[in-house]
Amino acid sequence: MTTLLNANNHSSDRPRRSRRFAAIPALAAACAALLIIGCGGGGSSSAPAAPANPPAPAPTPAPKAISVFAGSAGGSGFVDGPGDIAHFGAPTGIIFDGQGNLLVADMDAKAIRKVNAATGETSTWAGTLGHEGAFDGDLSYALFAANANMVKASNGMIYLTDTYLGGVRTISPQGFVSTLVGCTGAMGYQDGVGPNAWFAQPFGLTLDEAQGYLYVSDYLTCTIRRVNIATTETITLAGVPRHAGERTYRPSTVDGPFETARFNGPRNVVGPVDGVLYVACDETIRKVDLATRMVTTVAGTPNVRGFADGVGAEVRFNRVTGLALDGRGHLLISEGGSTNNYCGQVVRSLDLASGQVTTLAGTGSELEDQVWGGGIQGLGGWADGIGGNVRFDMPFAFAVDTTQNVAYLTEAGNAIIRKMNLDTGQVTTLAGIGPQVGAVDGPAAKAAFMTPFGLTLDAQGNVYVADADNGLIRKITPQGVVSTVAGQAGVNGHVDGPGASATFYIPEDLALDAQGNLFVVDVNNHCIRKITPDGTVSTYAGIPGNPGWADGPGASAQFSHPRGLVMGPDGNLY
Repeated sequence: MTTLLNANNHSSDRPRRSRRFAAIPALAAACAALLIIGCGGGGSSSAPAAPANPPAPAPTPAPKAISVFAGSAGGSGFVDGPGDIAHFGAPTGIIFDGQGNLLVADMDAKAIRKVNAATGETSTWAGTLGHEGAFDGDLSYALFAANANMVKASNGMIYLTDTYLGGVRTISPQGFVSTLVGCTGAMGYQDGVGPNAWFAQPFGLTLDEAQGYLYVSDYLTCTIRRVNIATTETITLAGVPRHAGERTYRPSTVDGPFETARFNGPRNVVGPVDGVLYVACDETIRKVDLATRMVTTVAGTPNVRGFADGVGAEVRFNRVTGLALDGRGHLLISEGGSTNNYCGQVVRSLDLASGQVTTLAGTGSELEDQVWGGGIQGLGGWADGIGGNVRFDMPFAFAVDTTQNVAYLTEAGNAIIRKMNLDTGQVTTLAGIGPQVGAVDGPAAKAAFMTPFGLTLDAQGNVYVADADNGLIRKITPQGVVSTVAGQAGVNGHVDGPGASATFYIPEDLALDAQGNLFVVDVNNHCIRKITPDGTVSTYAGIPGNPGWADGPGASAQFSHPRGLVMGPDGNLY
């Protein structure tokens, strides 16, 4: 029996759910190496002996290959190569390079990746994979912290926000990275020139080439900032700023003049279109009119998250992240501010003429999030297709090819790049390998799990797995065929009986006895369950739903979130 319980730290009384917010946390990795040095000694003799040749070193065993036995090996990572091999960390911003490639800001990889728009072939274009810093210089030597979004000028100059450094950097057509404003690490709020301008969490940006301005959405200060490219002067264009350490500030949505308007989580900004900027906030789309200096709400209901198409205040959004103009009078909108279903996980369209919002891909939901509370769950995952059959996990930024009516979309949660045909609605994966998360039985390559934890092996070589978040006990044959032994996928509860009708609540570990009985740690039911060889489930020890500490016979004993168990050589469970 192998137990993976200590691999993750998580709450003891609820299912584990990872959450990524506006500035996606960098993935941390730690490596350890153990060096073993062997020494030998010889005996003594009364007469000196001729020195012996040292024994030949033992041959170093070849490293054993580790491969996927069942399920998907997709998800985040830093690997260049063909589209179906490449791995991304957390791709966010995306633009065209003018040569048939996409440039992708990979926030977790600390680099800008280049993706062939036709084949998905991926390489590192700027920065060093996994190496964080704030170093300006040539593409291969420059270092980044957390690039969020990018725009490209007609002269080839690229502008990009670095969320962690708190500023805007540039990449020249000759491939030199430099700092335009901020990026001193002094994250906060301050208007000024060059490095004297401070940002708390700059995320979205858009370029007004005619005026020579960049507009930046500063997420944590809840403002829209304007940067004069020629002078590097930064001012607050619209919004009442939230200052560092200001505990009484409550982000809200208030329309009105630039000086008194308020934004709630401005993540992205596009335009200007006919003198108007459009801003993506958590649950609204706002219009910033540069001529009248007024802010108005175009769609969505302030402080109300959910999922509903319609017009104006009828619309419900859930963590809007990305905006793009499709070249046909529509705004493309992505909702994916957090992962694991904790937001919309859809792509929608807003008709600028009529104000009508429609869902293009993905399936929204009005289900309340029972784990974290106060939010609405989306229906996330990874699935290509059309319309409601598509599943996203943190869709972020768009790059639109108006000549082909195609949109490319970064997807931070699945760590992939998607391609969407705006005429047919077909969504495909261009580069990266999405994690196949779910409860799918069958051949190894098609099977899917949801947080598999403990596992054990029987005498015939079958592997039994506690598939925690699915609430299932799974079996994998030596040939890799996956089946479900007991439980109902996604149904939390405590029901004994035949395997197909039984339910668990976060089964995390299991053990097997000599008679072929499986014993399961059922964490949130606070008990130990038993599955006989014919698949019948019963409660072996503990009082379901009654955490506590009590020794005694199984039916009266009490546990509190039991985690692991092992079958001892004496036949007892520990």
